[in-house]
Amino acid sequence: MKLNLRQRSLAAYLITLAAFLLVAQSEAAEPAPAIGDVRWIHGSVDCSTNTDPAIQVFRQDEHSFVLRQNKCLSYEAPFIYVLLGDERALVLDTGATEDAESFPIYDTVKSLVGDRDLLVLHSHSHGDHHAGDVQFAGKPGVELVAPNSEGLALFLSSVERDDGTYVVDLGNRELTLLKIPGHQEESIALYDARTQWLLTGDTV
Repeated sequence: MKLNLRQRSLAAYLITLAAFLLVAQSEAAEPAPAIGDVRWIHGSVDCSTNTDPAIQVFRQDEHSFVLRQNKCLSYEAPFIYVLLGDERALVLDTGATEDAESFPIYDTVKSLVGDRDLLVLHSHSHGDHHAGDVQFAGKPGVELVAPNSEGLALFLSSVERDDGTYVVDLGNRELTLLKIPGHQEESIALYDARTQWLLTGDTV
């Protein structure tokens, strides 16, 4: 069948549109970048020339974030995890720096979680994992678990199930908590089934 000019133009248009939609669909289907492929900030030989942000934010998905503290603020440069549920968000560790001006961890977290309440928990009680607690203390909607054996024991008693397991419920997102003393007496691990992350602090 021979096509006239108008039919050929329409066919060309439809082919172009189909190609565009296929490309757009493939781009939309691109998986989130793998956490193992992230180029983490690592400070500078001369920190006076460092231009990296105080806090690097990696978004695994719209409800899961990893934050990295700049090594020019602290050589410890801990990772901080922010996991969002429907009702509240978990902040695991708060970094090695108290000062909100140089290390705005509270403001950064709030920019990610919106109006959700916050549960601030610690992988263990070493100072580089809870120095930023001062920025969260006393803030509305924040449950701050004290980074010591008494604080952890009190929190564990509130999330213990009848079968003896510990489950942190964020609202349609449950995290399994495990006690793993060794690196430090209060060391814990958190397993998140959604991302399949096992968060172990400095133990691993």
